Order: sequence, then C-alpha cells, then structure tokens
Amino acid sequence: MIEFFIAADGRVALTTIENGVTALSTSRLKGRKLLEVVPCSKIINEGSWNANPFLTSDSVLYFSSSRNGNKDIFAAKLNTEGEVVGELFALNRINSKGNECAPFFDEALNIFYFSSDARPGFGNYDIFQCADFEIQGFFTNPFNERNCGATFNSHLADLEVSSTSNDLYLVQLDSFLNLTSKKLTRLLQESFDYDLKQTEIKPAQD
Repeated sequence: MIEFFIAADGRVALTTIENGVTALSTSRLKGRKLLEVVPCSKIINEGSWNANPFLTSDSVLYFSSSRNGNKDIFAAKLNTEGEVVGELFALNRINSKGNECAPFFDEALNIFYFSSDARPGFGNYDIFQCADFEIQGFFTNPFNERNCGATFNSHLADLEVSSTSNDLYLVQLDSFLNLTSKKLTRLLQESFDYDLKQTEIKPAQD
C-alpha cells in the first residue's frame, strides 16, 4: 500500500503497487484493523498508472489515471461491495493536455481541489480549486478552476489536499523521484510544518 483515503464511515480507498504497476482497491476499517482489501474492477485497473483515490459520502471514487497518456482525473460510482456501477466518467472540464491528479472534494464547503502542471502557477505542480460544478448523473464535474495562491502553492510539487475534522492539510513533494521527502502543512489554522519520513507499517496484532 502506498497511499490511502479513509472516509468518515470507515470505508477505505487505497493504492497498491505490484510488479511496478499501481492499482486501486477498497476496504473497510474495523477498529484499528483493515479488513479484506478488494481490488477495483478492470474498468479502473486496466494496467496503466491509477492512484490518488478519494471517496465521497455517496460512494463516488475520484482518482488519477494515465490511461490516456498523460495524467487525468476520472470518477466511478461504487456499490456497497465496492464494485463499479456503469462507466467511468472523465472530468473533462478540468482535464487538459498536461497532467491533472490528486482530486479532493471538500463536501462541506462544496469546493473541489486538484493538482495540475498545465496552468500558470508557482512552478512544477500547483493546487487549484473549483466552486462551480455541473451535475452529470452520479458525478460532480467541476469547472472555472482558480489557482489556490501562495498559501497552498510553492516551487515544490504541490500535490495533495486532505482533511481531518475542520482542518485542511497540504502535502508537498520535492520531486516525484524523492517520495521519502515530504512536507505536510496545516492550512486553516495557525500554520505549522512537519517533515514526513517513509516508514514501514506493520499489521495490527490480534
């Protein structure tokens, strides 16, 4: 497991890597234990890079994929077993000829965040936000993106926004090739930084 998102109800979406190929799976937390990890169907895991999962409260999985050559953001509706319902949906109002990744939807504030290297910004990848949407079936299709500014963005690869309780957090990478060096910043209250180091996570003991 290389990354994960835990929804408020204990559902988990995660990215794994095997033989150099990334794939998305779902699971559920029971106490401190992760239950059976179920790979998403081949409509999602078709062999290209698939990562950066985010689950909404109504079971829509947003994720990044390189299936079209560059990185784009897609969405899939999941049933209670974590299986895909219908077809994938491409977020065509924000996907570009460059790379878009790391989707995050703040459902409380109705703001969609993503990272892109294809728009003017502070350098490398910047984080953008959208407060305008089209509703198409199960899916929220954001548009009218704007750069989140210097509070979020820097010369680093500003890639991920996540939340716990009432706080927003930003993860910055020095580069894609140096994944052991990250910077975590809390954004909504008095700012502070942490240095994150790669560590081994061991399964919980019975």
